[in-house]
Amino acid sequence: MKVDLDYLQEWRQFSNGTTAHGVKLSTTIKNIFRTIINLC
Repeated sequence: MKVDLDYLQEWRQFSNGTTAHGVKLSTTIKNIFRTIINLC
């Protein structure tokens, strides 16, 4: 399974421009992505 790098980069930029809560949310989503990749 190939992850859309542009999508991840958008999330990285989004997390850089948000509060700590936003960064925490972004990290959670990254962990979900990692879990999905491991399941595939």
